Amino acid sequence: IKAVFSNKLMDTDMAQSGEIVAITGFSETMVGDVLGHGILPRTFDFDNQAVLTVEVKAVDDNDYFKLSEALAILDIEDPRLQFSWYKDEREYHIKINGWIQIQILEQILKDRFSLETKFESPQVIYKETPSKAGFGKGDYTMPKPCWAVIKLKIEPAERGSGIIYSSKVGVNDALLRYQKEVERTIPRALEQGMKGWEVTDLKITLETAQDHVMHSRAGDFVIVTPMAVMNGLQELGTDLLEPIMAFEINAPDDLLGQISGDLHKMRAEFNQPMFDGNDVRITGKIPAATSLEYPVQLASRSGGKANIQMQFCCYKKVDVELGNIREYKGISPLDRAKYILKVRNAIQ
Repeated sequence: IKAVFSNKLMDTDMAQSGEIVAITGFSETMVGDVLGHGILPRTFDFDNQAVLTVEVKAVDDNDYFKLSEALAILDIEDPRLQFSWYKDEREYHIKINGWIQIQILEQILKDRFSLETKFESPQVIYKETPSKAGFGKGDYTMPKPCWAVIKLKIEPAERGSGIIYSSKVGVNDALLRYQKEVERTIPRALEQGMKGWEVTDLKITLETAQDHVMHSRAGDFVIVTPMAVMNGLQELGTDLLEPIMAFEINAPDDLLGQISGDLHKMRAEFNQPMFDGNDVRITGKIPAATSLEYPVQLASRSGGKANIQMQFCCYKKVDVELGNIREYKGISPLDRAKYILKVRNAIQ
C-alpha cells in the first residue's frame, strides 16, 4: 500500500476511510472491481447502460491487429465498451451510448495510438428471451477420447432477472468439476441466440449429465454446453427484446401538439403533460430504436427552445417486424460438425 506524502508515494501499512492510496500486486483487477468484504456504503453502478453497438475498422488494413490491441486497452479502462472480436468475420465491435462517444473514441485512437479509424453506423442492441419452457440436449461422444452428455431445462424468467442457473445432478452421475464447467460456460453460450443477440431473462437447470470414467475431460463439457443451449433455443424459439429509454422533454407549450405527434410515431408511452407558465414537461418511455435522432431533430425544429433527456430504462418484448435480427457471428453450435472441428482447432 502506498500513500501520497509531499507529492511522493510512500509505503504504509494501512489506509483509513476517505484516504486515497495506491495498491500494487494485483494482476487481474479491472475497472469497477470492488476489493474487500462487508456491506458497501454505496453501489458502484454504471448507469447509462449502452444501447448501441458499433463496428470499428482500421482505415489501413495493416493496422488490423494494432487496432485490436488499442481497443483491448480502452476496454480495460472502461469495461462498459465490452469490446468483442469476431475473428471469423474479422470484425471489432464495441458498445456505446451515442454519436458523441464515437467522435471521442475516434480522436482517442488517433491521438494515443496513432490509428486512423472508421466507425460504421451504430446498431441498437436487442436481446432475446425464451418464448416458452422446454429442454435442450447435447452429446459429445465422438471422436474419442471425449464424453459429455447433458440435458438442460430452459424456462422464461422475470424481465430483468438475467440468467438463473441451478443443477439437479448428483456427483455420482457427473463429477462436480464437470458440472462447474457447464455452469461457467452457460453465460458465454448465451451471448448469441437464434436471432443473433444475447439471450437473457431465463432459468436454466442442469437436469441430467453423464461423464465417462476413461474418456471424459473438463473441456468436453465446455464444448457440449453451447450445443445443448442452442438445441433448446431452437426448439423453444425466442422473443425479441428492445431497449426502452426513460425520457423527459422540456419545451414551450405551443410545441405540445407537434411533440405529441412525434412521440406517437416513435411508439412512445408518456404521462399527462405538466404545465409551468408557458412551458410544458413531458415524461415517459420510448424505444431506443425510434428515438436515436430525436434529440437533434427536436432541438433543430424548436430553434433550441426544446430539449429531451433520455436514460436507459429496461428491455421490453417487441415484434420481430419492428426490431432487428442479425446473423450468428462465428460458427453456430447448431452446425454440429463444423462447430466441433472449430473448437478442436481442426479448422481455422
